[in-house]
Amino acid sequence: VVYFYQPAGLDWNLDEVAVAAGALVATDIDVLVTEVAKMARPGDQILVMSNGAFAGIHDKLLNALAGQAS
Repeated sequence: VVYFYQPAGLDWNLDEVAVAAGALVATDIDVLVTEVAKMARPGDQILVMSNGAFAGIHDKLLNALAGQAS
């Protein structure tokens, strides 16, 4: 599953690119983290590609995944 994050203020819409790539677009990091964590299964590999902190997505995702393991 591929997600693109479209932050507020981005001056172009990712929807067309997402459809062409078979991806989903998220406009909220917390919702994105929740969705990825819900879909993740033991043994899955999750790749986060970003050019910045993306509202702390790395730590939020690790915390969400750790919370599921408990």
